[in-house]
Amino acid sequence: TLTLNEDGSYSYQLDNSNPDVQSLDDGVTIQDVFTYTITDADGDESTATLTIDVNGLTDGAPTISIDDADADVTPADNSVVEGSGDTVNG
Repeated sequence: TLTLNEDGSYSYQLDNSNPDVQSLDDGVTIQDVFTYTITDADGDESTATLTIDVNGLTDGAPTISIDDADADVTPADNSVVEGSGDTVNG
């Protein structure tokens, strides 16, 4: 989504759920091209094109880390055998 502001600035929001964006590999670039017309107070018009390069970057595998330094419950506290499938509440 492209938003043009009265002062000539703009903001751009990439639709990361777009299949074309999701399928980009590392180093592959696609362009999002916008053509717009502006009109000043006198009615004069000017047309311009804004091209935004979208560079591909392959998503890495998610990293999950568990900080057990603050754990309230340990298997030894509840006579739970690791890998037994028992549930520990705490």
